[in-house]
Amino acid sequence: MSGADDAPAEAIARDFVAHVGLEAQHIDRISAAIRDARTVAGGDREVFVIVAADGAVIAPLVLAVAESRLSQAEHAGLLWSDALLLPPTPYIVETSHLGTGFSVTMLERRQQRDLATRRWLFFGENRTVIVSLGPVVPYGMAFAQIPVEAMLKDVQVEGFVAEDLREYVNQLEAAAARYGEGWGRE
Repeated sequence: MSGADDAPAEAIARDFVAHVGLEAQHIDRISAAIRDARTVAGGDREVFVIVAADGAVIAPLVLAVAESRLSQAEHAGLLWSDALLLPPTPYIVETSHLGTGFSVTMLERRQQRDLATRRWLFFGENRTVIVSLGPVVPYGMAFAQIPVEAMLKDVQVEGFVAEDLREYVNQLEAAAARYGEGWGRE
C-alpha cells in the first residue's frame, strides 16, 4: 500500500481493510502508518506501508535514490546505529536491475522498545539506491522482509546503472560479520 496518494489516510485504510477482509479495529493503526509514511515521502523517496494479512504487523518501507555516489562514511551511517543491541546481520543481495547490493538487519533499542530495521544499499555509476524497512517489532521483520526481498529482485529505478562493486560489497560483509561467522567458508 503506497502512502503517496492524495486520498485521506483513513479512507485508504478503510478501503484496504475491506478489500483484504481485516477487522475494522485495524483501520486506526493502518491510517496512522499511512500518515507517518507521508511525512517522509516525496522527491527522491517513495514510501509504502507493508501490512500483514492479519494486520498484526505494519512496517514502513522507504525506497530512496541519492543523486550521487555516497561516501564510505555515509554508507557506515546507514548501516550502523549507536542504539544497536547486537551487531548488524549482513547480507549480500543479487538483483536483476540494481546489481549486487549489501544489506544489514539491525536490532535497536529506541525509547525503551526493541525494534528491527533492515537496510539495503545498491551502488550505481551515478546514483545510490537506499531501501529501508522498519522500524518494526522484531518478530515482524521476519514477515515484512519476505515481500520486500522478492520486490527488490526485479525493481528498476529510472536512470540507475548498476556498478560492479562486488569487492567493496565483500569488504562491507567482512566488516559487519560477527566473530567466527566466516569460519568454514575458506
